[in-house]
Amino acid sequence: MNDHHDLPIAICSVQAIDVHDAFEQAENAISKELGLFSLISSRGKFIFSTEPDKPINTTLLAPHMTVHDLAGALSFDIYWYNRWADQSPENARSQSEITKVLKQAESVRIRLRKLPWRQIAELSLARHYAAFAQCDLEASFLDGWRLLEAIGGHSREKGEILVKRAAWFFENRDEQYQIGLHLMHRRNLISHGRPVKDNSNEGLAFQMKQFLTPFLHAFLTNPFNFKNIEEFWSFCDLPVDRQVRLRKAYLLECRTRFRRED
Repeated sequence: MNDHHDLPIAICSVQAIDVHDAFEQAENAISKELGLFSLISSRGKFIFSTEPDKPINTTLLAPHMTVHDLAGALSFDIYWYNRWADQSPENARSQSEITKVLKQAESVRIRLRKLPWRQIAELSLARHYAAFAQCDLEASFLDGWRLLEAIGGHSREKGEILVKRAAWFFENRDEQYQIGLHLMHRRNLISHGRPVKDNSNEGLAFQMKQFLTPFLHAFLTNPFNFKNIEEFWSFCDLPVDRQVRLRKAYLLECRTRFRRED
């Protein structure tokens, strides 16, 4: 610890039924925060790791965590260990970059407080952190896909629908849709016992994270103030072509006039 005396300390207070419950609650709360910072700080980044056995996230939970009672004493005479890759990258962001990330993170928090699907959204942050903090990049890729399934629609909906909804938030939607189909295909292969080659896991994990980022950000911030999650998904299902959307709007306008609902 002598080499890390300047690092900030994160403190989380929870009410729990036992020490193990306290640990899980504290880890979940901190994971939500780290998931938010991981999301904000990685937007627009396409940086690939060059070392094996190394997670994508550059902000990680400390390897050793303890749980204390109100008096400050250890609640249990053990510690928990979270796997952390050797030679993890040091924080090299400038103060201006840190200030920008903090401002953007606070903006998302404000939106979260009023979000109709807040519980699902907060859970998605913890899942985002957990997925991309793993050293096993194939596991990161699969957990990233599971996160897309959790926020992209109902369990009965097919993968193509989830991919279309996530691709909607990119400027180059058609290209991203093809990337999403590729990710879906690779996920299906792995699920059926056909793992990808080791040198492909890194690319898949990074592609999965980048594919998720705009969609997850919109899911957390609800930029158009939809009343429920179904409205959000319906928005994502709207046609990409502008002329098709204008025609739909015209038909709705005609219906309003016909019913004399002006």
